[in-house]
Amino acid sequence: MTNIYSEIKEQEPLTPEIALETLLQGNERFIRSRMLHPNQDEESRIAGAKEQNPFAAVITCSDSRVSPEIIFDQGLGDLFVARIGANLVNEDIISSIEFAVNYFGVRLIVVLGHEDCGAIKSAVNSVKSTKNINNLLRKLDPLVEQAKKQSGDTLLNAVKINVNCGCKKILSSSEVIADYVKQNKLLIKGAYYSITSGRVELID
Repeated sequence: MTNIYSEIKEQEPLTPEIALETLLQGNERFIRSRMLHPNQDEESRIAGAKEQNPFAAVITCSDSRVSPEIIFDQGLGDLFVARIGANLVNEDIISSIEFAVNYFGVRLIVVLGHEDCGAIKSAVNSVKSTKNINNLLRKLDPLVEQAKKQSGDTLLNAVKINVNCGCKKILSSSEVIADYVKQNKLLIKGAYYSITSGRVELID
């Protein structure tokens, strides 16, 4: 099956910018229902059993409606994905992504928030739940308070603040990742996924 990423890779060395453009092109195909479904055949599965070579890492929410390989039209072995409620960046997530950067040479890290995030919505509305869920929601309280001070939709603001905080935390908590960024070998990008439209938009 045709894989646009593979074609680009053959033409020129993979750069962080090419990795980002590859994801955005894949998302555009997803929106237009023109997906290529690359690297999802038997040949790709067998090749992937020997090694993996993801070109990007994605940190996103556990929400069942947010599946990076689908919304970016990628296949087996293309993306290194770490999922957690509210795409909350913690030490374990950073360790996983650092592993992908250091050992697999990924050129792009995307922290992906999304529309109608249940965890962040619960934090905005001060919902009380089980002990473990409440522990997660408490970690979101500072960004919710910040979002409430901004104009516009509080939930949307909180989602985007959370993404930006995640990007900054990765950069400040991993010397390995920071070094790759300084050498222009790696990009860290925040993004927002609209479940309604299917579009992924970058967050400055």
